Amino acid sequence: MLGSKLSKPTIAIAAANALLLGLTASNAYALNVGGVTISAGAGPVIEVGDLYENVVTKVGDTLSGYGEITKINGLTASDPGGFLPGGGELTFTFGGFTVLNFNTPADTAQFTGGWINFYLDTFPGGTVNFTGTGTSAANLAAASDSTSGMPWLTLMGHTDTVEVPVTSGNFVSAVVFGNATSLGTGADAGTGTGLFDVDPTGAAFSNPAGMPGLTNANWDTNTVPDNIGGFADFLLTSSFSNTGLSPALAAECVVTGPGTGFLDLTKTCLTGASSLAGNVIAIPEPGSLAVMGLGLLGLGALRRRKAVA
Repeated sequence: MLGSKLSKPTIAIAAANALLLGLTASNAYALNVGGVTISAGAGPVIEVGDLYENVVTKVGDTLSGYGEITKINGLTASDPGGFLPGGGELTFTFGGFTVLNFNTPADTAQFTGGWINFYLDTFPGGTVNFTGTGTSAANLAAASDSTSGMPWLTLMGHTDTVEVPVTSGNFVSAVVFGNATSLGTGADAGTGTGLFDVDPTGAAFSNPAGMPGLTNANWDTNTVPDNIGGFADFLLTSSFSNTGLSPALAAECVVTGPGTGFLDLTKTCLTGASSLAGNVIAIPEPGSLAVMGLGLLGLGALRRRKAVA
């Protein structure tokens, strides 16, 4: 449902700003963003990941989940030129997406609030295996593991306005919009879309991170137009279903007793794919800025000497 029923988040992140990087659009280059190597230049940066989330069926329900980034710009972490050449994993958790409107029987939903946190673990080989024996709680804990003890990136929902349904002329403001079928029945499926901003505090909408991400400045570009005259940092699209779950997750998702066959709404019983599209920019290191300042001071001194001469 993070995209209305967010699923496997394939997270797409668009081409870097060539002017800010001092490069022409035709040049390809590798940008180190907080320990993650991103091949940028003329083409978009695409992150593809596995995402897991719970089911929502009514106003007031809250969407949450976790996942792992498996590709960036078509390359896995270990591919030649991949995003983690030294090994490790890039994971994420999300939550705080509260159902604002829920329309049945079409199962269209709008959400308010919401946050997404990304975590970088540079331990070679990593520890995440969402297709293994881990439960929803264990997988969530593994997804929030970080070598630095801090998030790599923190995002929050950006309010947008769309016509719901398209032919009605009824406009609704929300963060994420989605369409689904058979929610909670065990045959769930759907798609979603939404906008996101970099969260400078890491605390928006009760985000448990409580601190900003290490690379927030690299992604805070305000380059994705919304429908109300403003700009966001990312556009998310997603799809989801309850197929492809590990045996461990599938076992804890089935409600026993009355209503057998329906999904447990408290567990991560949906999985799928999603993408985030935005822009990434290079941020000079503090040391680089200091060297630049010294160079400017030296240039000023040289000019003063010439003036005296």
